[in-house]
Amino acid sequence: MTPAEQAQLKEASRLLETDQLAAALKKLAALYEDRGEPAPAVNYYFARALAADRQYERARQVAREEEAYFYQSPDRLRFLVDLDLATENFLAARQLVASQPAAADQAARVMAAEEDFAARAPQTIQTRLQHFYHLGDQSFFGQQRRFAEAQRLPLAQFVQGSRFVLRDPFVHPLIKSSLVQVLSRLGVDDAFQLLWLDGQEHPVVPAALLELDQLPVVQEIYRQLADRFANDDPQTYQLRQQEFNLQLTLLYPLVDQAITDPQAWVVALCQPIESGEGPAVAAARKWQARLQAQLASLAR
Repeated sequence: MTPAEQAQLKEASRLLETDQLAAALKKLAALYEDRGEPAPAVNYYFARALAADRQYERARQVAREEEAYFYQSPDRLRFLVDLDLATENFLAARQLVASQPAAADQAARVMAAEEDFAARAPQTIQTRLQHFYHLGDQSFFGQQRRFAEAQRLPLAQFVQGSRFVLRDPFVHPLIKSSLVQVLSRLGVDDAFQLLWLDGQEHPVVPAALLELDQLPVVQEIYRQLADRFANDDPQTYQLRQQEFNLQLTLLYPLVDQAITDPQAWVVALCQPIESGEGPAVAAARKWQARLQAQLASLAR
């Protein structure tokens, strides 16, 4: 921030602390819109002012743009939890508490907020849960919207709906993958049945799953891609990484079920078809064609 911007922020924070909310909001909004580069402190004070004005959704959006800054202070973490709870983003609050040790003391407050919401708004919960159950009735973009809505359910109802959604043949694999990732980050240790890309149901315990970049098979393919392209052809390296990452979003959490031979997978990803290819490469190509078809379906 420039010295002038720092002076404006200091004055805006003074106005906020002395309950001159309208004046503080005006100054902070101008600072937020006109700042030349990211300025986390501006986001913090602007979000505080918006929350004081009961503009909770906007406050949460502004705060989440600079999450790392909020992680650096217990008071700022508590404020981030406050915004999640004020906007009924209960699962986001739970993920924050689970991922940030400094926020661990907020867990009871999140649970109490869920219980209060369940008592105050049972019909809202029922409507969101019904929409979650019928996720597969929608287009992909409709599924995305309903999945976002479902993440404003209390945990118990979200887990309840997840059991059905993960077995629904009409829910897109990308949505299922995202759902399993949310359950994993929440540390849900129940067993679920996942109807996967191969048309079979597989048992999945989200809390026991590794992050994608921690999977040995994924690490090995990243290494092979780097060996092939990182030094001599960085543009192709980036493109192949992006393509592989898209594949992973579809394959998660059963990446190892599809990628049984990392070297064959890289050959299928990076080289045109050649005569005399072995069965491992042929199997990798078959899987990758299936994944490409799933991605192509998003455009329809």
